[in-house]
Amino acid sequence: MNTERVPELKAVVDDYMQRRISRRQLMKTAAALGLSMPAISLLLAACNGATTSSIPASSPKVGGILREGYDRDVNRPDPLDTPWWDATLFPALHEVLVATDPSGKPVPMIAESWTASSDGLTWQFKIRDGLKFQSGAACDAAAIAACMNPFRDPSSGTPNAPFWSPVTAITPQPGNIVQMALSHPYADLLNVVPTGYAAVYNKAFRDQKGDKYGPSGTDGTGPFTLQEFMPGSHVLLKRWDGYPGSIAPFIQNKGKPYLDGVRWEVLLEPATRAQELEAGNIDALHAPAPQDVDRPKGNPNLVVIEQSELGLYQIGINFNRTNIGFNDVRVRQALSHAIDRKAIAKTIFFGHASPCYTLVTPADPYYDSTVEQFGTFDPQMAGTLLDQAGFKMGSSGIRQSPSGTPLSFKAVVESQDKFEVLMAQAVQAMLKNVGIDMSFTALEEGSFFTKVVGPPAPDAYFFHSLWTTVFDASLLFAASADASPACCNWSFIKIPELDAAFNDWVNAATPADLQTASKKAQKTFAEQAAWISLVTPKNIWVHHKKVHGWTPTQPNLYPFYNDVWIE
Repeated sequence: MNTERVPELKAVVDDYMQRRISRRQLMKTAAALGLSMPAISLLLAACNGATTSSIPASSPKVGGILREGYDRDVNRPDPLDTPWWDATLFPALHEVLVATDPSGKPVPMIAESWTASSDGLTWQFKIRDGLKFQSGAACDAAAIAACMNPFRDPSSGTPNAPFWSPVTAITPQPGNIVQMALSHPYADLLNVVPTGYAAVYNKAFRDQKGDKYGPSGTDGTGPFTLQEFMPGSHVLLKRWDGYPGSIAPFIQNKGKPYLDGVRWEVLLEPATRAQELEAGNIDALHAPAPQDVDRPKGNPNLVVIEQSELGLYQIGINFNRTNIGFNDVRVRQALSHAIDRKAIAKTIFFGHASPCYTLVTPADPYYDSTVEQFGTFDPQMAGTLLDQAGFKMGSSGIRQSPSGTPLSFKAVVESQDKFEVLMAQAVQAMLKNVGIDMSFTALEEGSFFTKVVGPPAPDAYFFHSLWTTVFDASLLFAASADASPACCNWSFIKIPELDAAFNDWVNAATPADLQTASKKAQKTFAEQAAWISLVTPKNIWVHHKKVHGWTPTQPNLYPFYNDVWIE
């Protein structure tokens, strides 16, 4: 090796020790600097020995880059307009007025307190004084009202606009207060505010950036700032040294984050995710392949966190396909009875999933288990229902309508979600057994969303609905008022009883009212088979024991990074 390049090697080793580059990048650079493979092996051994800190676990260490494996491609970190809310958007780059603690309770974040009037028509959020955006601009009540008002506008691009419909105005008030005026009491408001689609951003900065906001820069109040955004590869964030700290009670570190930064590595292939962690290329991981979960559980250097996910996989069925009976509840019920959800959970997810029968999951606090009767696996019942709907078995093994139309349809799935593809294959075989011909096409994310929105809309689609309050997401996908292109009801579902239950939810004044509306909607939804809910997977996170303070919780889609540090 050329000794003149020793300083370069020292700099690379320092980058690796501080988690700024991966093990693979270290090896590649060392080879480029002239080191032989035996020498690189010795170098790695020395580095790995040196990374074991003598600092006790109770004493957080400042510095290092947390390298986290991410199971999706990354989306633009824009609270107002993004197809998927990633961890980069919230809580790392942007924060919210009110957060959700590990028990599901709303707690202060940007707002230090809030009150609702006795009639439920006025909410006031007291904003922490002296807050600034990462650009240095003031983050006060006026700036927050300006950024939140577009959330109420469907034309802004936000998928959450229907949830803001009861809010008639958002205005700044004296005393650094953001006031929300409502048309009726709305208990669900505290489920809407703590999401990434309600995260606070600097509207003036976003207006300046236009469509480039997110990929080319953001301006929020989160503990990190955007450094690199590379779809298909990674996102890199850097600690914001001007961060004023957090007042959220569940966050222990009240000051700046310990980490120098966070780097999310896009790992779309489930079979290799656990290997990346075991090889030391990443420090933490979301969603290892289900068949690989037992391996890290047996590794003394790794920690596995497994929780019931609040989201679910679903098959949307286009009600406008009347020629194949999708507007007939008997046909939809037959589809539901033909699918063996328990087998899908066992074989595709290796037991790390649970059957799902309605628009919320068994982990939902308002879940009504009586809905399970409507989704039992019963191919004989499926056949009887199809016979009653006029679809008789043909000589080819595919059922036909009285006019001779085959009971055949095409579905679309997201290619990057390998589980969707596997479930589509399994469902295809199960439906074939009762005389239904389903084919499917796997599309990359952008093409998938373009296709489901239409026009024309597909016959059916597979989708992973992941939300902190999955009832709200289900409302978007099943309320007739939200039919495409208004929003996300890509199936053109129109069930008056279900709309009535959704209306009860939106008009609920108390949590008890929410529970009553939820149970009504769950039963109607399952009975009518508005779409086919399949399974809810376990939410599985794995991290190296050298990583501390990385604590995913069930009510939040992604971990908070304020407390994270690396030995």
